[in-house]
Amino acid sequence: MIHKLTGNAKIILLSSFHLHRSLLILHVQERWQAVPNKRFVVSLAVAGVLGATLSKTLLDAVDSLPVFPQLLQLLGLWCATTFFWK
Repeated sequence: MIHKLTGNAKIILLSSFHLHRSLLILHVQERWQAVPNKRFVVSLAVAGVLGATLSKTLLDAVDSLPVFPQLLQLLGLWCATTFFWK
């Protein structure tokens, strides 16, 4: 069910949203200040993004080959069948 918000209800909803957003930002800032080794955390995040990007690139390259998608589907079907068989 969808309700239309009017007047004061919109203001209350928006102010509640801004309050929660502000509290979330404060919480994240406090947690970041408590991190002793910020350089390690940032490098770990960058490594995660790079790893995800490289793996997506690799999978796209393998997917563009004409034979591999069918082989991977066959492998997935085999793995699913063995999982459910046991």
